[in-house]
Amino acid sequence: MPMRCPNCGRNNPMMVRSCPDCGQKMSFTAPLMARGTAPLGAIFGQKANPSESFFQQGLKLFEEGKMNEAAEVLEQAIAQDRGNHQALAYLGRISALIGDNIEAEQHLLTALDLAVSHPLIHYFLGDLYFNQREFIEAENHFKRAIEGDRKLLDAQLRLGLLYQETNRPKDALRCFDQAIYLDRTSVPARLFLAQLCIQEEDLKRALAQLHYISGLQGTTADTLMLQGDIHKKLGDLRQAILEYGKAVELRPEDAEFHWKHGTALLALGEKRKALRALRKVLELAPDRYNAVLLAAQLQEEAMQFTQAMNNYQKLLDVSEFAETAQEGIERVQARLEAIRADMAGGNAEGTP
Repeated sequence: MPMRCPNCGRNNPMMVRSCPDCGQKMSFTAPLMARGTAPLGAIFGQKANPSESFFQQGLKLFEEGKMNEAAEVLEQAIAQDRGNHQALAYLGRISALIGDNIEAEQHLLTALDLAVSHPLIHYFLGDLYFNQREFIEAENHFKRAIEGDRKLLDAQLRLGLLYQETNRPKDALRCFDQAIYLDRTSVPARLFLAQLCIQEEDLKRALAQLHYISGLQGTTADTLMLQGDIHKKLGDLRQAILEYGKAVELRPEDAEFHWKHGTALLALGEKRKALRALRKVLELAPDRYNAVLLAAQLQEEAMQFTQAMNNYQKLLDVSEFAETAQEGIERVQARLEAIRADMAGGNAEGTP
């Protein structure tokens, strides 16, 4: 789902941390709209009432990414008119973006009671449920959003991601194709399509999408990462590592890029370099448990026993990794005991 740069207005993929045009830092609180979609407020039918001016002020603040200020103004709009479904919908959206899912659902369902067929309210609800992995509810609301407004590009993209997440690649492909039909210059739609094509081994079409994106905005971290994925699929690990390395340089704060770079290095046998990349992953995402385990195993192999033990211990409370971590701890303890025994034996032999 795209994010509009608050500085220059460029639409960027949701993965972008800074705008490639102006360098503006992006935030997850930035307004979420795809290029070619009408401004969010314009989708609602305008209704003359005393709270309208408050709603317009709140909407402007929302579009500027000023979530707390927007929420305060939207609450004033609702105080003036409790039937203002627009203000309720955006207040729900803000609650969802800041992680208050219960309050978000309450506001959005209240708004839906007031405007049962409104596409944007259905989209906001679909996105809320999608992020909570309640896929049946999310799918229903995304479909209702598209029925109400077939040009609502974000709903097409999110529905496509939902289909991809639930292992329905043909349905996902249809959604991404429809999104591109709505806006041929939609970079997020082409990125998602390229990712899906890589997953489904349609590498030629994936490369075509990346080439098109490069023509729109030049080489980006996202296109480099996906090019790395393609080369890895083709078995060209050295070229994959090169592409991942370039992606890391462009977006060093992205843990996923370091993970892909590190695992490709490991596949090529470059264990020291792989461990450096994994350390960066853990610095950026300490709860990435697969990276914690892999780092611990490499540290154990490199006889970095203290670091390995620390990482194994982090996994003891993670059910998926606890058994493997306990086995690793026992191996490290056994090796340390063997080393101490060897040292003690050597000292005894040297005693007169």
